[in-house]
Amino acid sequence: MRIRDRLTIALSTASLTVLVCLFASSALAAPKPVPNGFTCPKAEIRKTKCLGPKDCLYAHPADKAAFIQCTVNADGVSGTPVAMPCPTGLNWNDRQRICDWPKNADGK
Repeated sequence: MRIRDRLTIALSTASLTVLVCLFASSALAAPKPVPNGFTCPKAEIRKTKCLGPKDCLYAHPADKAAFIQCTVNADGVSGTPVAMPCPTGLNWNDRQRICDWPKNADGK
C-alpha cells in the first residue's frame, strides 16, 4: 500500500471519529427541565393518542433549542411532559413541529 493511500485511510478514519464525537455530544446535551405547571393538553391526547410523528409535541417555553414531548399515561387521557433536545445548531419550529435551522424556527 502506498503512503498516499495510507494517509487517505487515516484521514477518513479521523473524520469519522470527529463525526461520531459530534453526534454523541449533541445526543448528550440535556435541555432545561419542563417548567412547573406545564400540563399536556388532554384534548390532543384524546384525539390523537400521540401516535403521529408530530402529535403531542410543544415548544419549550424556556429553551428554544428544545421541545416538550408528551407521553400518554395509562389512563389514556393525560400525559407526562418530557423535555427533549434538538440536535446541536437547531431550534424548535413550532409551526412545523420539528427541530429546524434557526432562521426557519424564529417565526420570521
